Amino acid sequence: MKKSLLFICFMFILLGNVNVYAKDTAYSLNKYQEEELSFIMDSYNIDLEKDGNVVAGTFLKETIKEENNDYQDYQIMVLKYSKNGKLKWNFTYGKNKEDSIYDFTYSYDEEGKIDGYLLSIPKSYHVVTVKDVEKEEVEEKSPIFLKIDLEGNLVKEQSMSLTNDSVVKKVIPSYHEKTIDGYLVLSSVGTNLQQVTKYHLDLSVEWTRDFPNEKEYVNGDIIPYFKEGMIAGSLFLQTIIEENEEISNIYFLNLEGNIEKIVLENSKDYHNLKLLSSTNGYLLYGTTEQVKLKKGKESYIIIKYNDNLEEEWELIGDVAINPEKSFRLIEQKDEKYFLLYTTIKEEIEVVTIEKEGTSINKIKKISNGYYTVTGFNLKKNTLYLIGQINCPEDDNCELNKNSLFLISDEDKVIEVKEEDSTNVLLVISGIISLVIVIVIIRKRKKGSLSNSVGGH
Repeated sequence: MKKSLLFICFMFILLGNVNVYAKDTAYSLNKYQEEELSFIMDSYNIDLEKDGNVVAGTFLKETIKEENNDYQDYQIMVLKYSKNGKLKWNFTYGKNKEDSIYDFTYSYDEEGKIDGYLLSIPKSYHVVTVKDVEKEEVEEKSPIFLKIDLEGNLVKEQSMSLTNDSVVKKVIPSYHEKTIDGYLVLSSVGTNLQQVTKYHLDLSVEWTRDFPNEKEYVNGDIIPYFKEGMIAGSLFLQTIIEENEEISNIYFLNLEGNIEKIVLENSKDYHNLKLLSSTNGYLLYGTTEQVKLKKGKESYIIIKYNDNLEEEWELIGDVAINPEKSFRLIEQKDEKYFLLYTTIKEEIEVVTIEKEGTSINKIKKISNGYYTVTGFNLKKNTLYLIGQINCPEDDNCELNKNSLFLISDEDKVIEVKEEDSTNVLLVISGIISLVIVIVIIRKRKKGSLSNSVGGH
């Protein structure tokens, strides 16, 4: 009996520590200087089975010194991690002009099946001197596509045939009925012209549509639009600035890229808006000041629309957030959503949203100040967060400015900071329980001895 009680108490302490306070595992490539990961999505093997995560970002290859000028040569990296964080392959690309990534998505074969990954990047070229960087005298500077296969090998490097001043905002698949037949690219030229361009699967241009505006363009997004399970076109979000106010419109574009309907017109109530394709419709999310908060001005807002472009429900947060920091919404399945945001206290939180916005549960909280999170993915009960490790000024840690790949259980709220007292409290409660059990055992033992003496 004594051994059984001690075993039960020991298991209570052990399981309490494991289940209530899950531990994070942070990985850093730690191979280059100033690594930063910006994109993450599911990776696939050659049998088109999900087998981990593929991430993309940049790193500093070298600093070019010339007289009194320094020029930093940033290049691109794409990494594949297994589900448990093991690095499977590493693809790098770049010339000594500073390289960056506009967008990162899947590529498709002639049957519309995933066959690799597609990056859209600024034109990459070699420069001879720092002065060449300042001049950038290159005949064609259209952004380019980079296509790599599922094993991380370069397949194609091709101009996007856009104007030299174009900046790519988003790349999504285009469809014929239910089959992927190419790509749609949202780009901007300066501040007064946005374009939507349709590409074939071989990355050749099919058509381009112009959307000029007289005011300054500040934000945009585009997603496929399905109605009753069939592709109907796309939804194009355009945000401009007028008299220091953000004004947003959402347009329904048909399969030829022409405006069929204005879904949202001249909205001034929301900021930092983005679109998310969802089950039976789509979501519009961003920030709003139409909320009462003890501190701060803005919280998040999420609006769900059905596939008839009618509003179904609206959710406004009750926590003040920093809209200039990490902010992203994803859908796992069956209209269960995961929202990542940064509070005004610079804490990163992840919440689940279910049941038409009526059920909200916080599953993650990072408040240690070392992680800059730029994106996340989720597989069952495991969160994968990416970004960069940034050490405070008073802590010259070895991994400063290295990439962050963080694996975390999402079944409990996790405080990622050393001073957290959760484990200490659990150990103390466990020790108290152990003392109580020992006292009970001793009392029982003493009582047994007394009965034994009385019996003789």
